[in-house]
Amino acid sequence: MQPSSAKIPKFHFGLNVTDLERSVTFYRLLFGLEPAKHLPDYAKFEIAEPPLVMSLLPNPQSRGGTLNHLGFRLPGSTVLVDVQRRLEEAGVSTHREEGVECCYAKQTKFWVSDPDRNMWEMYVLEDDLGHKGAGSVPVPIEPHVIEPEAPIVSAWEHRFGTALPERIAQGVGTFDEVRWEGSWSQTGDLDAIRRFASESFRVLRAGGTFRGHGLVASATLPAGSTLPGPAAVVKNVPTEEEIFAALTAAGFANLGCDKLANTPCFVVNGVELRELRIHAWKPERPLLGEQRVAIYKGPFAEIEDDFGNIYRCGERVAIDARTLALLTQGPLASHFAFPASPASMTCCAGG
Repeated sequence: MQPSSAKIPKFHFGLNVTDLERSVTFYRLLFGLEPAKHLPDYAKFEIAEPPLVMSLLPNPQSRGGTLNHLGFRLPGSTVLVDVQRRLEEAGVSTHREEGVECCYAKQTKFWVSDPDRNMWEMYVLEDDLGHKGAGSVPVPIEPHVIEPEAPIVSAWEHRFGTALPERIAQGVGTFDEVRWEGSWSQTGDLDAIRRFASESFRVLRAGGTFRGHGLVASATLPAGSTLPGPAAVVKNVPTEEEIFAALTAAGFANLGCDKLANTPCFVVNGVELRELRIHAWKPERPLLGEQRVAIYKGPFAEIEDDFGNIYRCGERVAIDARTLALLTQGPLASHFAFPASPASMTCCAGG
């Protein structure tokens, strides 16, 4: 009977590494498999042939430690060639030696350095010898640093000074993030702002983030009002409620304030103008039915419902009729406020 894999003896060693992610990327390529464990402060590879357990432990002070070299004895030249090809095709330099005599054996091998300059010998044993041979560990090959691929966050941004486009050229769900910088001050036409909010929603991927920044008014500015100094170029200062209503109507959820200044930037004809930074997200699924707003009042910093909606204390969350029924009839109903529309609430974030 063959022993179970758990009972097969395996050679184990640990390596100090200066950059865990770079080393995981290198060894993933060298071994041709994924790590058995991959945590922020630890990684482990388990290899069946040959039986081996190798741990990687972050140590910023390490540059190879006291190791001379490490190695695998491979079963044949075909495997040796396949491993070397995998590395070379990824841009990793190797040093090939054919029929070299060293360590009382005749071997065909190649050498490669990992990101911390640990020398690896990948070899095929051709014959045992009665002498040590002239071969030795070569001067460390300069390691090719394989940087892990960073997640690419695609973003689309509109800034004040450019007319609001009737249509954004890109397709549905193109961007991870959409940003408005002063955009709602570009026009006095609230319908244009609503259309722009719908376009921004369209090009944002499900689960993507919206961020907006600009001035908002405490009340509707009287006709003919002009802002002082350089701010006179601003054509419109909508109220905070108008911006939230436009975004909610477009389908955005989890609307909240990152900043709403306590001190107004200007006071024009008795109306206070403040800096506002807001965020929202595009739900993974469409909101059903007529939209309403729920505001969680605590005591926790945030909670999540069965539909995946996240409610952070004091923030507006756009919900549909199904979710509204769940919240109003559930045991937590007293912990929520349900304004009739976004326009009936004011932002609670300071700045």
